[in-house]
Amino acid sequence: VPTSYGVGKLFNQSPNDRNEDFDVIRNSTVTRIAPNGLLEEIGVNVPCIDYVTGEPLLLTQPQSTNLIQYSEDFSQSWILTQLTGVANSGVSPNGNNNVFNLIPNTSNAQHKLVYVISSTNQRTISIFAKQNGYAKFRINTGSSGNGFANFNLENGTIPASGGTFFNNAKIEPLPNDWYRCSMTINSGGGTSNVFALIDSITDSITFPGDGISGILFWGAQTEEQPFATSYIPTNGSTVTRLGDQIINAGSTDTINSEQGVLYFEGAALTN
Repeated sequence: VPTSYGVGKLFNQSPNDRNEDFDVIRNSTVTRIAPNGLLEEIGVNVPCIDYVTGEPLLLTQPQSTNLIQYSEDFSQSWILTQLTGVANSGVSPNGNNNVFNLIPNTSNAQHKLVYVISSTNQRTISIFAKQNGYAKFRINTGSSGNGFANFNLENGTIPASGGTFFNNAKIEPLPNDWYRCSMTINSGGGTSNVFALIDSITDSITFPGDGISGILFWGAQTEEQPFATSYIPTNGSTVTRLGDQIINAGSTDTINSEQGVLYFEGAALTN
């Protein structure tokens, strides 16, 4: 809840109101998944309550920079190899008609979307993707030997991953058959982000496309973090989202260095 003095409040009502509410400070906007399932931008110092799982989660994220200067316009600063990019081809996770349909041509070749960055630090590469005739693609950095992960947009799985600098990969389901796919690599590796389409029958990155089918892409991000933070849109330059600070709730009488509350929610796999 934003207040008149520019700090958002998180109200502490459990087990009862003790007037020990949290202040949220973040002097930049942030994106989140709203209760309706769409990605939206919320304002400065507003608590980032994210609904990516369907339940409200408070995101307290570190400062992060999207190193990709055009996160949605793949006709700018991107290299399309044996691909045709068609803009405004569908509704993106934020509800606008601003998606790129990337269509492999009929050459028996690798069909790739490439962005070159200068960083070789540990970083996480992420993108929103939706099947549109083709359902599989790969993220790799520099070359597949550095680190790669294959994503299946039909069933939401990661059928293969690996490489010298590979750390982990993740695929998150979103409404309307969208997924956010991400891969983290350790320091080293190549300086290119490569999104290569995969033939759905042969599982090869070298194949003749049909010139019609494709994959919908939107919202590319590369950040020097060990995980993907919330999406940071860019349009011509890198953009930095500042970190969240949660302060001013309780005192050493209620929250101290020796006591606290651990909450666990789980389910038994067997009786």
